[in-house]
Amino acid sequence: MTQFFKKFPIVDYGGVPAINLLSRVNMSKLALNNKQAFYDYVMNNNERLDSISYNYYKDSDYTWLISLSNSIIDPYYDVPLSDEDLNKLIAIKYGSISAAQQKIVFFRTNGLGDESNITTAAYAALSIGQQKYWSPVSRSESNYNSKIIEYVRSQEELIVTTNKVIGLELSAATGAFNDGELLKISGDIVAELAYSTTSYATIRHVAGDISEGDVIEGYTSGETATVDSVTTITQNIPNDELIYWDAINAYDYEHELNNKKTNLKLLGNQFASVAQTQLKDLFL
Repeated sequence: MTQFFKKFPIVDYGGVPAINLLSRVNMSKLALNNKQAFYDYVMNNNERLDSISYNYYKDSDYTWLISLSNSIIDPYYDVPLSDEDLNKLIAIKYGSISAAQQKIVFFRTNGLGDESNITTAAYAALSIGQQKYWSPVSRSESNYNSKIIEYVRSQEELIVTTNKVIGLELSAATGAFNDGELLKISGDIVAELAYSTTSYATIRHVAGDISEGDVIEGYTSGETATVDSVTTITQNIPNDELIYWDAINAYDYEHELNNKKTNLKLLGNQFASVAQTQLKDLFL
């Protein structure tokens, strides 16, 4: 990346020549925003941008071009981390690996990549809510009419922030819960606390049944309270549709984000010198 800044214009800063780091350029300005000019590349473990630049462009100085093509600004965190470094970052961000694995960040439909199929009779037996997770497969008949022969899982990916939000009236609280902590019943985690007082709590990411008379316990605070009443405030995913959704925890999500960073777009090496010339012209 050091060679990249040598291409920036020099300005007078209080009588001293200085590199103008405020200069910016993007791929559209380089007139190279053509999908056919790029090809997909997946980074290997511990592979660096400078080594990719050297192997593909035969010059490690084109690291700037790879960064510009992929909107990489931070050379440390806009590129994939090793599993060891990523886990260290997750532990710092969420308190521990265990905490990250237990913290739900959103719910997502699980049909993407699912090749399951069901008969038309099985589809008809589903509830109306469940039917939307399946797509028809048709076959053209000799009379040009289309006949549905089966249903397959819909590949549309849907995301909601939580499955439902519930309000709890509480009594016999031993102390104050920590906002955001997980709640347990009989040792099993059943929800995440969104807000609470000693007499009331709002919970989300509900993973189990909570009923009047249950005793909830804070995962980190250790405080307990008895549930006097349960009220559903919001339900984004009906109970009979939960099988079509996955709760995505912070640990898996961070690994997903890191894995996406391995996917690069490399500008064809035949255009590299053109990009470098245009970059210099734009900085003039």
